[in-house]
Amino acid sequence: MPQYALAILIGALLALYGNQPTDIFWAAYLPLFLLFARYCPRYRFLCLLAASLLWSNAVIHRQLSHRLPASFEDRGVRLSARIADLPRIEVDRVSLLLEDIHIDAYPAPLPRRLRLNWYQGEQIPRSGERWQFMVRLRQPRGRLNSAGFDYEARQFLQGIDSSGYVVSSAYNRRLAAASLLDLQGLRARLASNIERDCATCRHAGLIKALALGYRGDIDSRARDLLQASGTAHLLAISGLHVGMVAMLFYALGYWLWRAFAYRFAINRNELAALSAFLAAFAYSALAGFSLPTLRALIMLGVVLLARQFNHQINLLQSTLLALILILLIDPPSVGSASFWLSFGALLIIAFTQFRMPRGMSGWRQLLILQCFFTVLLAPLGVLIFGQLNVAGLPANLLAIPALSLAILPLVLGACLLSVFAPGLAGLLFGLADRLLGYLIDYLDFLLSLGLHARSVAAYPAALVILALVAVVLLLLPALPGRHRVALAILASLLCWQPPLLAPGEFELRILDVGMGSSMLLRTRHHSLVYDFGPGRKARYSAADMALLPVMRQLGIERADLLIASHVDQDHSGGLYSFIDDYQPARLLSGTPAELRSRYALSHRVRSCHGFPDWRWDGVLLRFLDIDELARSTNNRSCVLQVIGHHRLLIPGDIETMQEHRLIETYGAALAADILLAPHHGSDSSSSQAFIDSVQPALAVFTLARNNRWGFPTAAVQARYRARNVALYRSDLDGAVHIYSQAQTLQVTTMREPPRRLWRRW
Repeated sequence: MPQYALAILIGALLALYGNQPTDIFWAAYLPLFLLFARYCPRYRFLCLLAASLLWSNAVIHRQLSHRLPASFEDRGVRLSARIADLPRIEVDRVSLLLEDIHIDAYPAPLPRRLRLNWYQGEQIPRSGERWQFMVRLRQPRGRLNSAGFDYEARQFLQGIDSSGYVVSSAYNRRLAAASLLDLQGLRARLASNIERDCATCRHAGLIKALALGYRGDIDSRARDLLQASGTAHLLAISGLHVGMVAMLFYALGYWLWRAFAYRFAINRNELAALSAFLAAFAYSALAGFSLPTLRALIMLGVVLLARQFNHQINLLQSTLLALILILLIDPPSVGSASFWLSFGALLIIAFTQFRMPRGMSGWRQLLILQCFFTVLLAPLGVLIFGQLNVAGLPANLLAIPALSLAILPLVLGACLLSVFAPGLAGLLFGLADRLLGYLIDYLDFLLSLGLHARSVAAYPAALVILALVAVVLLLLPALPGRHRVALAILASLLCWQPPLLAPGEFELRILDVGMGSSMLLRTRHHSLVYDFGPGRKARYSAADMALLPVMRQLGIERADLLIASHVDQDHSGGLYSFIDDYQPARLLSGTPAELRSRYALSHRVRSCHGFPDWRWDGVLLRFLDIDELARSTNNRSCVLQVIGHHRLLIPGDIETMQEHRLIETYGAALAADILLAPHHGSDSSSSQAFIDSVQPALAVFTLARNNRWGFPTAAVQARYRARNVALYRSDLDGAVHIYSQAQTLQVTTMREPPRRLWRRW
């Protein structure tokens, strides 16, 4: 079975990560390959691989056919749909997931799922209700950078075919309440019960995550703490939780048989297995049948059925069978992190059972299992998250039994009691909340000891895979020379150093952060951040989504200089992500007083105006003089000039008045090969005189797709094109990377060529 599961896995990977899907008509050959696989054992592996490729390709074709057509983008349309999950309620909006959708006059297969934002909605829809809305829809589209959160991939893997927002209209109203038998309606009622009975709980968001798999209410501090300690997987309903519920109810089934059912000649194993599966099914339903719970449910069903039919099936076989079934049902799931983490964890458990001596005590088995789990899962975590959780072993040694044996039973018992005994439910919720508080304090203590997650995103994937091979070699049974080979691999990895830029060279990464700007400039030994992108306190931050992941990817723990060009939210909002860890002497701004006031900074912010020139690794950097007393914050932006093998000009959001001042002051010295178009391509900037003075070879606009201001305007684009300037746009090209070398100026973008099927629009 292992080789067959591997063939199906490789076929699904080839289908998902190929640049182009094969023609759908190739799926007609699927029965032929299955027939060959049945009667040609010698070529069975290749036949199953081809069959998996064709099947996965057909499923992906069907999924792509439901995506919103380009002709329907940004059109006001009417739709009706059912609310498919608990709404995420924020200060100024409600985020809704819709299913069972009908759109008026829609010319293509209807989207299976939609994600809508309702800004300032007067009503709060509830899960399971049916509503009608006036909306504007868009194709699934996210920011695209070399590292960080890939929103487009997540939408594709979750089956979300469009997104948009609700337009204010009298048409928006509820059509029907949730049915009493509706699963989503039940989840909504349980969520309300938790909010009612756990009103004074400090960790109500974590309790809701354990009970319903809903993580929207977890506060940012707890989320960061769980991520840094390597325990975030415990607060999403996963295979571990489903397994624990199944074990508890398996034991309960045994007890019920002893107490009542033995008189009726019912087989006790059948009763226990049925109790375990029904409980696991109900718990998975509370989580909305998410992919991890579905995988666990399939594996549990395989094991229980095998026991009933007296088939000897081990954990490895049941894991591989579940993998095959999941890839048959949902081939694109092979691209999700939860897929690899779940099956990786199960394979590690199976491997540990194989290596573990017989007759060992339970606590020693648990300790050895956790050690193997931490060591072997670390390379996979590095590949997916780009970090090594140093606190993972001591954190999980306490967190796993605490959650599984104490907190989770309390939460589930409280949910059951909340229906008919809210007072008693409140007591259980309070006890679970107190235990969660102790656990959070313990994780905080571990991090205070210096056991923070270490970023290793700078290491290439090939080196991480080699490290995994070395670790596996060390843990394998007796194999001649394995220790020498493994240690040689690890020693070579320790000698690896990231490539450095040559003196005089610089690299500029213009990030895709939507309507705003954020850039990272590197020389041989130094780095500089210019702007942080949009962001809000304890909410979305472009720095968390793009800037910080890119810095970690490049091995930059802390930039040498931070520049907020001016205080406007689209340029400085991401500063919230740096407030707890920055050096005041290294923060500059064109509007220092406003920046300090807005972010309640305890230290004085230095002004970039009048800041002395400096040189890094053969590259000259300087701020150009403008009218720093201008009334508009845009016109007080820091204007940065970089001179190495090529010349770069970053003018922030300055407008025509300041452009003319720069022309008068610097004249020909204003020339640059690379220009960041001022103010995102607004008509108030990029005057003809400014473009003629700068004479750029290329210009980059940082903006959001279909932004409401229409940037960059047609007139501005025409001015640049009249001088044959190569134009790049973050909304169309994604992040833009510019490498200035002695002989060449190299420009690459993240969207060309298309590397993923879900970016084929």
